[in-house]
Amino acid sequence: MSSSYDFIIVGGGTAGCLIANRLVSSKKSPSVLIIETGDHGDLDHRVPYARYLNAFTRPDLDYGYETAPQAALDDKVMPYARGKGMGGSTMINFMVYTRGASGDYDEWAKLVGNDDWSWDAALKRFQKIENYTDNNGAEYKNYAELSAACSESTGTLGVSVQFEEETAAFLDAAYELGWKKNLDLNSGNPIGVGAAASTVYEGMRCTSSSAHIQPDTPNLTIMVKSQATKILFEGTKAIGVEVNGKVSVYASKEVILSSGSFDTPKLLLLSGVGPAKELEAFGINIIKDLPGIGKNMQDHCGVFVSDLVDNAMSSRAPFIHSKDLYEDARKQWDKDRTGSLTTHYSAMCIAFLKQEHLHDTPEYQALSEESKSYLQRPTIPTIEIAFNGPTFPPGQVYGEDSTCFCSGIMLMHPESRGSVTLKSSNPFDPPVIDPNYVDHPFDRLALIEGVREARRLINETSLNKYWIKPILAPEDDTDEAIWEHIKDLIMSIWHASSTVSMGKDDDPMACVGADMKLRGLQNLRAADMSVCPLVITGHTQAVAYQIGQAAAEKIIDEHNLNG
Repeated sequence: MSSSYDFIIVGGGTAGCLIANRLVSSKKSPSVLIIETGDHGDLDHRVPYARYLNAFTRPDLDYGYETAPQAALDDKVMPYARGKGMGGSTMINFMVYTRGASGDYDEWAKLVGNDDWSWDAALKRFQKIENYTDNNGAEYKNYAELSAACSESTGTLGVSVQFEEETAAFLDAAYELGWKKNLDLNSGNPIGVGAAASTVYEGMRCTSSSAHIQPDTPNLTIMVKSQATKILFEGTKAIGVEVNGKVSVYASKEVILSSGSFDTPKLLLLSGVGPAKELEAFGINIIKDLPGIGKNMQDHCGVFVSDLVDNAMSSRAPFIHSKDLYEDARKQWDKDRTGSLTTHYSAMCIAFLKQEHLHDTPEYQALSEESKSYLQRPTIPTIEIAFNGPTFPPGQVYGEDSTCFCSGIMLMHPESRGSVTLKSSNPFDPPVIDPNYVDHPFDRLALIEGVREARRLINETSLNKYWIKPILAPEDDTDEAIWEHIKDLIMSIWHASSTVSMGKDDDPMACVGADMKLRGLQNLRAADMSVCPLVITGHTQAVAYQIGQAAAEKIIDEHNLNG
């Protein structure tokens, strides 16, 4: 392989694969190298039935990261799944595809002083990414209806809204609580409850690699099992990347960092870009003092509640209990990508709720005016409640007549801020990941109220007729009992953002501008969730794709690759 390319992309993940596709497909056909720590994936990780399993059962596809001890949670340490391989976290995520709220993007544009990050601009990029399919019968039109903004999409990423036998009954129960019906969670207004879109196409999980990487593309080179260990500079100009601590490859135009919210700041810090005092402590030569690198981390955390229910509630139950049915289904999937492994666990329901009743609390009143203004935007929820998703806890054994009903409650817009720092100057050490979960009193209050609201779904609706007993639930409805449940079971939802945050020119903590170029450096750009200045409503894979599309468009335009 060559040692010199036009562009080097560090990370073959969600945004990285898309950027590579767009660059190599441009008229001038530049040479592009992807450096990926993991390997090419097998077919097993693309079985839709395993959508909630890969993150827990495929350590070969995961970096194995953990959080630092969390001060607000009695120093609890949590595993933090990060996809390792071509496709990145799209190999192991839960396949949920939510664009976010229009208010998120308009706030993003406000924070960076550039309308190119507004909802209207993002929507145009989403349409270039997605390939929406609708294979559901007419009986489901009362529960989900794609907007024109979805049907006009022209991309290659398979996205669809699917239903299972019980989906309608679950949504009807949610309506009983007064949760607003939402026929299209991706319209820009996610408030309410509806059927979630998933990244599945023709009976398979759709990853960024499967959607965007074509084999034998002559101007694309992929280095797998190869870890970027240092960015190479001439002065403040990025000229290449050191790989595995011993091989150097060079970029004549740009180095593009697309390794995610942990490994992008880690590589910058190792390379001498970051807070000067932190770098000096590790004896790292300072290329550029950027105090915001690794700071401002924002993430969704959440907790599950689970109840034992009669298996008449779920069409999945008989299949889950039968090894023979699974083996037959796997043979069917291997044959033509159809059957039970494409239908069971295909549907998830999501409610995005605003919790306006909390606005009179001392915790809310103590928020900054900026935070209150943001939360009051009409499309911005406080929490997400997802149900009819994974079986929880994993490995739970049920009798033939029972299964579980599980809800996940997630905090959407935390006030708490975390960080990513170096453990040492050894590039093969993991980063120190400190999300600082629920450190802020309003975060704790919102999550407690979210759990309380989720319990109503099984306790106060027509679903209660199936209920047998709790599996994992608070002992009672008091704040104290719910908080103990949260502390015991809280986990990351794996949506880390904002660690190489985008901002205005006069923001001293901004690491990149609206063009995603590293401040004070040349030929170096970051393009992944690390640049997003706020954590977006919902699940972040769609946001990462949109960042990749924006980066590709900017790069192609600046280098006149379609000229």
